[in-house]
Amino acid sequence: MQVVLDVDRCGSRLPMGIRASKRRNIQRQLLNVIMCVISSSNNLHYYQGFHDICLTLILSVGETAALALANKLARNHIRDYMESDMVYTKNILELMNPIIMVEDLQLYQALQESNVGNVFAISWLITWFAHDFEDPAIPYRLFDFFLAHHPLMPVYTAAAMVLRRSQEILESERDIGFLHSLLRKLPQDIPVEDLIEESMTLCQKYSPVQLTTWAKDIDYRGHRIIECYDALIYEVSRQRPDSIIQQLIDEGKNPMESLDDIDTKDGSSGGVLSNVSIWAVSATVGAAAVAILNTVYGSWT
Repeated sequence: MQVVLDVDRCGSRLPMGIRASKRRNIQRQLLNVIMCVISSSNNLHYYQGFHDICLTLILSVGETAALALANKLARNHIRDYMESDMVYTKNILELMNPIIMVEDLQLYQALQESNVGNVFAISWLITWFAHDFEDPAIPYRLFDFFLAHHPLMPVYTAAAMVLRRSQEILESERDIGFLHSLLRKLPQDIPVEDLIEESMTLCQKYSPVQLTTWAKDIDYRGHRIIECYDALIYEVSRQRPDSIIQQLIDEGKNPMESLDDIDTKDGSSGGVLSNVSIWAVSATVGAAAVAILNTVYGSWT
């Protein structure tokens, strides 16, 4: 079974020096989270890369909160990747092209001349870059960023990644194999905050609605990643941090219990852990794990 194989192979993403018993426990949690989400609906199909997202969530907030978040993401942010085929995934990938074209026409033409396509970026989107960086701090920060913004934000980040390598690409030979290999392997020293700022700038210049209208050959009706945003914003807007906490207390739960199982990364604390734990608390009681209102974000970080 592909899920079991992927779980067994995830060892390289676990913290260095982790005990064998702890490793087995995390893999057990990962398998449990994946199977709980997949088995919750006949319309959700496992894909290679979903385990990367679930593992990142488990390492950040523990199994219980990770399950709540993964369940919410599977029905919204990454829903299109969980179809029985790759049609919707390919359609989402295509949204990179108009961004690159209007930002850097020369780069866009070079990519078109090489016929490299955009398959090189597929793992970036379907794993939220969790599979592509050796330093776990980068995907942790990107998850923090993606959870707080439009579900299409990973597309803007993928486009920003290509754009910032424009000179390197333009100076390379127009060989499909060479360019695919070059683009697929991300620079590991990427300044993640700069990448986030560039992604935000692109999103502000070219709205998600505008992107879908540019891709005239594709009908994006029915694509959950695009259509879910307004509903998610409405769901979250009806909740405030005090009501979420009070509901947990009324149910006899500790509002911060999701922090108990968190292992700090390289001895660090706060930051991503604090932010994600807020969304985990919200998701535990059914709030959308996305775009927590500015009042909530500002109050808790």
